[in-house]
Amino acid sequence: MKKTTYIKISAEEAKKILDSNEPHILLDVRNYDEYLTARIKGAILIPVSEIDEKAELELLNKDIIILVYCRSGARSKEASQKLIKLGYSNVFDIGGILE
Repeated sequence: MKKTTYIKISAEEAKKILDSNEPHILLDVRNYDEYLTARIKGAILIPVSEIDEKAELELLNKDIIILVYCRSGARSKEASQKLIKLGYSNVFDIGGILE
């Protein structure tokens, strides 16, 4: 089993991944109201409070690149760390949508 550590990347690095042909998931970990108000195109929503219950049901490939964001960066860090504990191996915190 791979051991992954927490990694924070810049918005520029995230954009390179989003623009590439590399398979990835863009994960919004804010709440439902925030997601409905504004989100990055193509993002799926799993609020940080639901990561432990829903991640393995909705994020089936534990090796795919997962780019995690929230509003300001605190929840994306927490969610990234939770995903790593669940065994996901390519998790990148891209911080807040405000960036």
